[in-house]
Amino acid sequence: MDNAFRYVEKFPLMTEKEYPYTAKTGKVCKYKADEGVGKVKTFKDVKPDSVEALKAAVAMTPTSVAVEADKDVF
Repeated sequence: MDNAFRYVEKFPLMTEKEYPYTAKTGKVCKYKADEGVGKVKTFKDVKPDSVEALKAAVAMTPTSVAVEADKDVF
């Protein structure tokens, strides 16, 4: 997810209304940075396997969680 956050730090996301999903019919990129409204100012990773660190992060800011779903446990 870090790469996605770094990308949005530089290129704000447009809304679905301004840049609707077109599946395979959309052949041309219609991205306009000046219309981007979804921004990331900063981010940091929470220590893996730390419930307390996750609780602290959730208590102070929006939090994203990634699941490593390519392992045998799934």
